[in-house]
Amino acid sequence: RAAEDLLGVRFSEVIDHPVDFAIQDDETLRDRFKTTLQKREPGYQFDFELPGEDPKSPRIMRGRTSVIHDQEGEKIGIVTIIHDVTHEREMDRMKTEFISTAAHELRTPLTSIQGFSEILITRENVTEEERKKFLSYINEQAVTLAGVVSDLLDISRIESGRGFTLNKVRYYEVGEAIKRAILHFQDISPKHRFEAVLPDKPLELFIDKEKMEQAFNNILGNAVKYSPEGGVIRVVGEVVGDDGARS
Repeated sequence: RAAEDLLGVRFSEVIDHPVDFAIQDDETLRDRFKTTLQKREPGYQFDFELPGEDPKSPRIMRGRTSVIHDQEGEKIGIVTIIHDVTHEREMDRMKTEFISTAAHELRTPLTSIQGFSEILITRENVTEEERKKFLSYINEQAVTLAGVVSDLLDISRIESGRGFTLNKVRYYEVGEAIKRAILHFQDISPKHRFEAVLPDKPLELFIDKEKMEQAFNNILGNAVKYSPEGGVIRVVGEVVGDDGARS
């Protein structure tokens, strides 16, 4: 009965009929079954899709075969066991995206640390003021890098059910954080021209300061990365909402 519901056919209607007759709607599934029957090999595995509740999100099914033998050991048939692996595939996709995101989060501060350290090593005409500024940047990005590692540990704690804490600061001035991020990228990417269009009135929120600065750095880092020939990178901020709410 489970196979009937899964494949959308009734046993009484397809018994003793070829696979081509039993499975008509899904050409991929029909071909996989035919190949499986022809091979008659144990442990053969294949995946296929079935329509889901959302047309854009099909169900992912996995079939695995086992050969049926008679008393003389001759192969007389195939049993195919089908499992719904949609959830497992979705989890695999999320893990892949997470790894990609984590790599990006780690790359941004590492790139800055490498860039400023190379300037200090290779340039002989670095002034004392510049040296202190570059070392300050290196230190800040090292702190940011430690924060990213801490975030990865937070995710591990969330998955284990232990939760995590946001270190929010009241009345943090967001505009100044944006300006600091811009100054940082101006030093490491001089071929770009940065502009900031921000409200004159200070914008104060109740937020996690480190995570907000990390978000600014990621946005500007992407802007630099995807504008390899230089150009203008403009940051625009505004207050929206008629009820006094700010964003």
